[in-house]
Amino acid sequence: MEDISRFEMHKDLKTWHFDLNSTKQDYEIAYHIDNPDEWWEKALEEVTRKADQSVLNNGFFSGKKETDPAVNSLLVDVKNSQAPEKDIWFMRGKISKDFMFYELMPDNLEHADMRLATQLPMDMTYRHIDHEHQQISSNREEFEMEELKEIFGSRGKWRKYIILVEDLKAGQVFYWGNSIVKAKRGDVIVWDYGVPHWTVNFSSFTRHSLMITGKLT
Repeated sequence: MEDISRFEMHKDLKTWHFDLNSTKQDYEIAYHIDNPDEWWEKALEEVTRKADQSVLNNGFFSGKKETDPAVNSLLVDVKNSQAPEKDIWFMRGKISKDFMFYELMPDNLEHADMRLATQLPMDMTYRHIDHEHQQISSNREEFEMEELKEIFGSRGKWRKYIILVEDLKAGQVFYWGNSIVKAKRGDVIVWDYGVPHWTVNFSSFTRHSLMITGKLT
């Protein structure tokens, strides 16, 4: 099967959410976590000191190919950007139940994963669309176009949350669809399926956020 662009497939299926003429805000603050500043700083220090960190850069995507065309569609879009392989998106730190931050895991998720994203000054995530539910087809060997349309058409009960560990500073940009995110420490961000998004850190400060992915029970 030919390589599929995730962007183009979502456009074709009308599950693409990006319209500069729209006044709709393409993200939502689902709720706010009102923990003391001291708690956030202690939890962040713990992850920084103890968690295994890995680098997510363009080379991570360009150096591989997935057999699942729905999963591979993200790699296709990153490769099509022709961005330098060394450009870093962010550092990822795996958060297990032993960490303070795990207290923030929503209790209505199963198969959940939590990571700390650490974005240094001048690093950026390239524009992409998340497929939170891609696990459901990761081991299938044959694909029909109708099945692919189902995969691209809905994420089912799978959801992703982003929690701001610190207030966004001037130059730290979250761009969701046609909306610039305005958020502060403890805000929990959600968005509709198919919204393209990207981030950039043009500040002189490191930015931290939590990424949670799971299936609603």
